[in-house]
Amino acid sequence: MTRFFMTIPEAATLVIQSAALEQSVGGAGSGGTGVPPVLSSLSTPGSTDSGGTGVPPVRNSLSLPQGAPVFVLDMGQPVRIVDLAERFVRAHGFTPRLRPAASSASSSLPAPRGTLDITFTGTRPGEKLHEELAYDAELLRPAGYPGINFWAGPAPEGDDVKRISQMVAEMSAVRHSHDRRAVLAALRRYVPTLPAAE
Repeated sequence: MTRFFMTIPEAATLVIQSAALEQSVGGAGSGGTGVPPVLSSLSTPGSTDSGGTGVPPVRNSLSLPQGAPVFVLDMGQPVRIVDLAERFVRAHGFTPRLRPAASSASSSLPAPRGTLDITFTGTRPGEKLHEELAYDAELLRPAGYPGINFWAGPAPEGDDVKRISQMVAEMSAVRHSHDRRAVLAALRRYVPTLPAAE
């Protein structure tokens, strides 16, 4: 099965355009809705095929009521970046060649004609190798369309702002600490699902 995706900037643009059109023309789904003009932009050059599997969650989220301000789109199974890179190289008529980081002695050899190197440089500090749609402690509710949820937690109010300020102060106090237990204890107060230290 071929999947078509839209970039994050394209998805964000659609959501922003929809919100702006809704405010000026009418609510989504009404006779004067601004959603069809936004959806028609999906078929213009540079946009994703509107029949692709990555588009329906974004398209459907545009027609949901304003009572759910934070949407969480389930974009399907994770895709390995190396697989995307290989497909991209092949789509441009080259043969991909996977290479280790530049520290390898053999990595200085030029790529044969028609070959394009994909070089692994390693992870950067703090880089995540796995993204989670939501943590167990977060409140996600179905939005009535497949692949779309919304965060059902309360919007920050006075007490929440104080709690957030307290959290920032506490994290700032331990950010340069060499006491691993103190750092983990501070993190666990705010992230109860944090795995236990090994």
